Amino acid sequence: MLQQGDCKNAFCNATLPDDETTVIHPPSSDPAFHKHWYNMITSILQEMGLSASPHDPCLYSGIVHSVDKSLSDRKEIHAGLYVDGFVFFSTSQAEEDVFQKILATHIKVDFMGDADYFLGTAFTWKRLPDKHISVHLCQSAFTEYTATRFGIDDMNQVPNMSPYRSGYPIDAIPPSDPHDKDLPKRTKTYQQMV
Repeated sequence: MLQQGDCKNAFCNATLPDDETTVIHPPSSDPAFHKHWYNMITSILQEMGLSASPHDPCLYSGIVHSVDKSLSDRKEIHAGLYVDGFVFFSTSQAEEDVFQKILATHIKVDFMGDADYFLGTAFTWKRLPDKHISVHLCQSAFTEYTATRFGIDDMNQVPNMSPYRSGYPIDAIPPSDPHDKDLPKRTKTYQQMV
């Protein structure tokens, strides 16, 4: 079952290089904005024995280095980072416990148990009688937020409602007037809603 955690005060923990003294919040367009935190958390995970995926630098897996010799038949742990939040899992509860214990020695972290909401996705877990686990992933909360953001949360909704069914193409609004200066803004807003 996917577990979830959050690093507390993440951006206050990274050590700045001696030649860099930042006393204000850098603009989000600054290429180094998240760099120091990312460098810190990735070095911690690597020190713990995890390796980054060659396909995505925010996905890690491996067997956590541990001095606990009582662990036998070690299992890999897998972790996914998103800024200061993360999810992780292993087929072994003991491995998850070791991961939590060792990560907590490096940084203040809040382990929140079974993942229930991560990156706009709600998770509903169900343990089945045969010991299998079922999960339902849903983005309804994200959809509700988006509807509120665009002021369409109180409209008469029907189950099969979508921009495609309304007769508009999914990725563009056909220009009725090629000289309409507001068309790019409307198109962008429409695409964000879709």
